[in-house]
Amino acid sequence: MNNEEMEAEMEALDRPIQDGIDGVYHNPEGKPKYIIAESRYESTPRGNRLRRLQDGTKRMSHKWIFNSARLEEAVGKEMAREIRKEVELHPENVEVHLLQISPDGSVEQSTLDVHGNKIQNRG
Repeated sequence: MNNEEMEAEMEALDRPIQDGIDGVYHNPEGKPKYIIAESRYESTPRGNRLRRLQDGTKRMSHKWIFNSARLEEAVGKEMAREIRKEVELHPENVEVHLLQISPDGSVEQSTLDVHGNKIQNRG
């Protein structure tokens, strides 16, 4: 599956996304090979926080992404299977990113760990 096919599988980003993954990007020659992304646009710092499910699972944690059908819903079964395999065999090739967009349009990009916590900023 190429980027165009993956994008066709994704919900349109101009619609509010309530429960799903905002974007999955694939670069076969890249490091990382896959980026799973969440975009947040809020006017207050508190609004940029990732929420938790009732069971305590944090949005964008590996549990939230991989222990549900969210990845399949975002990219389809075949690509989800490829990404899951990559996470198991070469976890460094799959990153989860949070893009926080402020009202002035500036973007703060952070890499998230398996628990959905920030580990690196890419301003």
